[in-house]
Order: sequence, then structure tokens, then C-alpha cells
Amino acid sequence: MEAIKRGSSIIDLTEDIAILAGEINFERKKTNDKWGMLDSFILATANICGLHLLTKDSDYIDLPNAELL
Repeated sequence: MEAIKRGSSIIDLTEDIAILAGEINFERKKTNDKWGMLDSFILATANICGLHLLTKDSDYIDLPNAELL
């Protein structure tokens, strides 16, 4: 755990992230019934912080800032 903490940055949940996550969740649920709120928080955080997502989750396949491993 300590090695993971040293090599990681913790991003606080902000109101902006929470609002964007709700908006993302509302839109993504229209086309993907497997999409979950946690997926929305991950995507909202990446979008707000300008991060690129590396994932094995195929639910992100159509997103420009996500790369499927």
C-alpha cells in the first residue's frame, strides 16, 4: 500500500467533479445500461483534471481520452 501511495496522487472529490459525474451518468445510461455511477466519477475526474484513462473496461471504448488495454 505504501508503494502505491508514494507513486500516486490523491484527487479530492469536488463539487465540480460530482456535478459533472451526474451529468455524464445521465447521458451514458441512455446508451449503456451497464454504465455505473463510479464509472461517471472516474470519467468526470479525468475530464476535469485533463487526464488520459488507461483501462480494461470496454464501457470506455468510445471515449476520446480513454485507451483500452
